[in-house]
Amino acid sequence: MLVASGLKASYKNAVEMSKEETLTAQQVRTNLYEVLGEVNRVFLDIDGKRLPTEMTKAQFDALQAEAQAAIERGAGGEPYGLATSSKYEDRVISFRVVYPRVKTSKKSNKAYAVKMREVLKLPDGVKVDDVPYGENQKIRMVGSSKDGEDRPFVMVHGDPEDMLISYVGDAEEREFDEKHLPMDPQPSSPPVDTKDLRDILDCVSVASWTDYAICMRLIFAMKTEGADDDLIHSYCMKAGNYVRKWVSDLCRNHKPSPTTPSIAFIRKIARQDNKSRYIYLAFPEDKPSVAANAAV
Repeated sequence: MLVASGLKASYKNAVEMSKEETLTAQQVRTNLYEVLGEVNRVFLDIDGKRLPTEMTKAQFDALQAEAQAAIERGAGGEPYGLATSSKYEDRVISFRVVYPRVKTSKKSNKAYAVKMREVLKLPDGVKVDDVPYGENQKIRMVGSSKDGEDRPFVMVHGDPEDMLISYVGDAEEREFDEKHLPMDPQPSSPPVDTKDLRDILDCVSVASWTDYAICMRLIFAMKTEGADDDLIHSYCMKAGNYVRKWVSDLCRNHKPSPTTPSIAFIRKIARQDNKSRYIYLAFPEDKPSVAANAAV
């Protein structure tokens, strides 16, 4: 990660820091800005500025709570980190939401932000900022304030590691543009044949079905791809910790969003858990070459 000091200073003062070094620095420093890479975790800045000076504290708190609720609804079932630097004395509402399991390019993230300005049902006076996706863009980090201000980002949901944007870890890549922006993913007719979907799901290990976080994302991905609840239960039952109500609740509460897991996530886990079988499914006619293997 490239981490710079201060908003107005040149991004060229940035130094390379590991994830661990960055998280440690955040505990003691208040002027940290990360420099975005070409591909980053998907994030949104949501702001309410120039709010009426006559607004009471109760009105401000109610507006902030309404904005936070809209942001959290917009996440659907996707894991997210949320921080705020709102301050009543300045009449400023400010949130940042980061989806740590999803990554994309700055151009793609901007397209997503533009669309979310229309989709998120934010209260009057609060909107998605579609600006912070430029070249050499610096992004204020948790625990830090803008130059000359006392308004640091503090965690609301998740932990500081979730809020690292240029650190992508094992995030799944997703692209958004004006022609293909899956704001409300709908299953195709079907997106994959049921047998094809079963073949891929058969590659997923019992360990993955047993891991709550992975299983939850697999359930959401199957719902996105049009799988019925019976099919979902039949695979979740492989887990020793299977609870029918937990799976049924996830199926019922699934709400498609731009970051909802899809067939790409299922393929990722299938290849990770049973690479040889997955490669065979991808290349059924011939034994794949080393180059083909690497390309899948």
